[in-house]
Amino acid sequence: MLAEPRLSAPFIGGSAGCGYESPMQRLAYMVVAAMLALMPVLPAAAQDQDRARDAVRTGQARPLGQILGQVMSRCPGRFLDARLGPGRGGSLVSVIKILRPGGRVAKLVVDARSGAIRGGC
Repeated sequence: MLAEPRLSAPFIGGSAGCGYESPMQRLAYMVVAAMLALMPVLPAAAQDQDRARDAVRTGQARPLGQILGQVMSRCPGRFLDARLGPGRGGSLVSVIKILRPGGRVAKLVVDARSGAIRGGC
């Protein structure tokens, strides 16, 4: 029976730099990458929420829960996303995304003040 060759220290140390990463190292890299990718998004999302809250407080928009009640009765599905932004004529609109039962994503444009659906679904 042949004996296994002994590996020298330089060979063992050099193998760490040949692309092998432990699962923990890979997880750490993914966490850091995700944090860096989300950093610019977080302040923008907070600004969107502040703008929506101010619009509801001043009467320029209805609360999203009220608008969703109307939208879901006309366009059933799973709520995905909502954005508040300027519409035609300076009024605010909510753009709401709904995942329809067939798998299609529907976009609805809703007058933020009245809750009237302007288009979509």
